[in-house]
Amino acid sequence: YFNKPWLRFTGRTLEQELGNGWTEGVHPDDYDRCLEIYVTAFDQRESFDMEYLLRHASGEYRWIRDLGTPTYNSAGEFTGYIGHCFDITERKQIENELREMNERFILATHAASLGVWDWDIQKNELTWDNWMYQLYGVHKAEGTLPYETWLNGLHPDDRAESDKVSLQARRGEREYDTEFRVIWQDGSIHHLKAYGQVIFTEDGSPQRMTGINFDITEQRQAEQALEKALEEKRALLRELQHRAKNSFALITSIISLMADSTHSDETNSALAELGTRVRAMTELYELLYATESFTKTQLDSYCTKITRSLLPSGNIHLEQEYEAITVPVKDAAPLGLILTELVTNAIKYAFPENRH
Repeated sequence: YFNKPWLRFTGRTLEQELGNGWTEGVHPDDYDRCLEIYVTAFDQRESFDMEYLLRHASGEYRWIRDLGTPTYNSAGEFTGYIGHCFDITERKQIENELREMNERFILATHAASLGVWDWDIQKNELTWDNWMYQLYGVHKAEGTLPYETWLNGLHPDDRAESDKVSLQARRGEREYDTEFRVIWQDGSIHHLKAYGQVIFTEDGSPQRMTGINFDITEQRQAEQALEKALEEKRALLRELQHRAKNSFALITSIISLMADSTHSDETNSALAELGTRVRAMTELYELLYATESFTKTQLDSYCTKITRSLLPSGNIHLEQEYEAITVPVKDAAPLGLILTELVTNAIKYAFPENRH
């Protein structure tokens, strides 16, 4: 027996469907599987639940869920099945779309080497995808528990901070964004970055947290190597600065001794000019060292330091105003010498004999 909804769906007559006639509408790819399920259930007098494609009256195949329950007479004798079917095509389409989305998501996370995790906070159950196990240097096997794997692998020095960040995130005080180290079974240390999002219930209680981990070991090793190289550079610069400073001081002392030993005004004038140039170069070098840049400098800072060293103490006040301009060192040096000449000559001829 087939009711009217079935007949409207298939577009066939009752006579065509009786016996095994209804199987003519089952899709060829599903026919053998459906027949096996039905025959097995029939032989064992059991209920069955199966899904298959059935030809619609329009000619297209649609997904059907078919449930059958065995029936018995008053004597307890098996009399057949009573069943009912549902059109589940839309559900199947949604399932297919979700499956395709999940496949694309898995492909993307694997391509980016991202491990995905989900923590049911209320049940305290942690779930990992396969990549998470690789990030912790273990093989996923029966009995391998994600939480124990995470706890055993976490670097002892990072445990307190990791717990703190997790607690703050579950309280809604911050985003779950942290870094920590894990120790693999071979003893190697790896740096991981973790992002997560907490989902809260309506009453504000943390329900679950979902997130990703990825390895940043190479990045951290590169940063450490760069920091080591920079420290070596800074040490070299300190040594060079010390030697250069001593050299400038020695040159200045020699100029001073030569000035003390001569009575020629022309020689004294030349030595004074030379000393001024040395001071200008000294100021430029010290400024370059302070900024740790030997390619460019702040012209305003450089000019201020030069003029300050040229002014007689307490006698002359010079008002200065500069724009904040960065110039290459090759330009700063001659500009400094020009400014030195201008200020020196201004003082020399505008204030003879240090006149106020």
